[in-house]
Amino acid sequence: MREIFARIAAFIMAILAFFGISFGDKPTDESECGDVSAAVYEDRIEISLVANPSTGYSWTVEQEGSSVEFRSETFKSSVSSSDVAIAGAPGESVFTYDVVSEGQTKLIFRYRRSWEEEPPIDSHYLVIIDVGSDLSASVQVLQSKG
Repeated sequence: MREIFARIAAFIMAILAFFGISFGDKPTDESECGDVSAAVYEDRIEISLVANPSTGYSWTVEQEGSSVEFRSETFKSSVSSSDVAIAGAPGESVFTYDVVSEGQTKLIFRYRRSWEEEPPIDSHYLVIIDVGSDLSASVQVLQSKG
């Protein structure tokens, strides 16, 4: 009997997934600009930046403010073969921050090679995070060149 219920539940979940319906985390606020997107989930913020580490470039970040705290950075390949990442393939660097206190935090992301003192083009993204007294957050992504 349990097996029948498990199969029915799996079937229903597959149908819901097919139509894009999920019961997972939904962002409460989102912003994107160019190659950067940011999403706010209850107590954390995820910032995704297009990247290709095989070129020698990586994202660096400067933080102004203390309303969020860095949790982790991961890389998700956009090209895979049987769920195995392909070397040299582009993807996204995902930075995760925890919301910790009321206030505003500015994160400045630069895509550069560690051995270059001055990048050929200073293009960076500014992510502004506003956290209210109830620890709800909003996010805005801006691009700057020059």
